[in-house]
This record gives sequence, structure tokens and C-alpha cells, in this order.
Amino acid sequence: MAIFHRYRPLPHAIDRLPPASLRDRFIAQLIDGVLLGALCGVLYWVLSGGRITSVWVSPMIPVYLLEVPWPYTSMAADAWWGGAFASIHLYGQKFVHVAFPAPLPWVVYGAYYTLSCQFWGQTPGKMLKGLVVLDRAGNLPAAGVALRRWIGYVLSLIPLGAGIWMAARDPRHATWHDRFAGTLVYALLEPARHGDPDDTEKERK
Repeated sequence: MAIFHRYRPLPHAIDRLPPASLRDRFIAQLIDGVLLGALCGVLYWVLSGGRITSVWVSPMIPVYLLEVPWPYTSMAADAWWGGAFASIHLYGQKFVHVAFPAPLPWVVYGAYYTLSCQFWGQTPGKMLKGLVVLDRAGNLPAAGVALRRWIGYVLSLIPLGAGIWMAARDPRHATWHDRFAGTLVYALLEPARHGDPDDTEKERK
């Protein structure tokens, strides 16, 4: 059984593939969030000279809790990669350090989602869950569509994620960023189910 489900273009794909469930989309997003968290964690460690380690706390935007050794302090000059952070005093000598969504992690997130969508219609998380993003014509999104989809994704998060949760009320599970970019996420089926209905009936027998 394949672990990664790569999409292979199908004629009339949008008529033959069902919309992906919100559950599968959420799991795919969590997988992508873990991968991005690990990647940005490496960037924090390298750019801080091995002094800062991070804990991933958000699958959707680059927000991280940091482990910062004393006397390392937040520096405005390092804000571009996340070296500027907020330190919140809890009690005694206990602090929690929160990295602001810095430009470099935003670029990493944007490139990850946009390029994956453009070239494969799938992030690694979607490959693991057997999902694919297609445009209204049933093709992989063009570069502009993929970028617009990611921008729409960020906008969907602003009103407490309302642009994403509204998909629960949509029969095709379309989010704001799906509508904004003219895309939809589909679930990949087994090859036998792509064929003629008679073939499926023969499989059942």
C-alpha cells in the first residue's frame, strides 16, 4: 500500500473525484504544520548560532514558543528571522518566550504552500492523506492561482478562522481561500473507482 498518494492527471477529474472531507483536510494541515515547524525550528537554531530552540505551536501561521538561554535577549535587528521575541513573565524565574510571525518564516510558509500547490496540487500532508487541489477546469493551479490561494488562506484565518470553518456548511467543503482562488480540494480514489461504473460493479461481485 502506497504511503504517498501522488495525483496523476485524469480527464474530467472534477467530475470524477469527490470533495475532500474537512477531517482529512485538517489532518493534512497538521502534518504540514509539523513539517514546517521542524524546518523553521532548524532555521531558528542555525540563525541564533545554536542558542535558540523552538516548539511548534501553530499549524497555520508561523508562531513559535522559544527556549532561550540566559542572557540571550531579543534583538530588533534579528526580527527578520524571528530573533525578536516577547518574553512573558510567569512566576519566579519562569518566562515563556513567544516568537513574532517574522518575515523569513512567512516566506518559508508561503513558498511551501504556493510551490507545492502549483507543481503537484499537493503538499506532503495532502499526499499522505490522498488529497489534491484542482482549479475550476480540473487542472493543477497555475502559479498566480496557487499564490492567490495561499493569500486567501491567510485571510481566512484573520476572523478567528471563520473562512475555514465555513466549509462545514458548504456541500463541497469550499473555504474562503478555495473560493478566492477558484480551487477545490478533492479526495483521490482507488483506480478501479475512476473507471466505468460497470467496472466497479464487477469489482463488487
